[in-house]
Amino acid sequence: MKLFKLITSALVAGIVLLFIKQNMAAYTTRIPFTLDLYIREPLNWGHSVYGLIIMSGLGGFVLGFLVLLRPYMHMRRLLAEKRDVAEVAREQEPPPPPPQVDRAVKEAPAPPAQE
Repeated sequence: MKLFKLITSALVAGIVLLFIKQNMAAYTTRIPFTLDLYIREPLNWGHSVYGLIIMSGLGGFVLGFLVLLRPYMHMRRLLAEKRDVAEVAREQEPPPPPPQVDRAVKEAPAPPAQE
């Protein structure tokens, strides 16, 4: 089964690499960008298609990671607030009374000593 997974993974990776190699001319095409804020002269720059794909993939990964961590960070904040409230409540409550000792148990005769 491990050998099957290895062969299947190698075939999929080979197909992906072949697809990239066949389309390398399209990936290396430069796309021009222009930013004109009408303050200075327009800014012109360019990026290749594969660079844009990598940047958008990394941006999506970071955004997804932040969305994934949002409930975790919210839960940590709630737990910290709950811990603080419990600590304040513990400080404000009076100390518990000392335990009551049962006198009947305390004054019971000692068992006879065996020789």
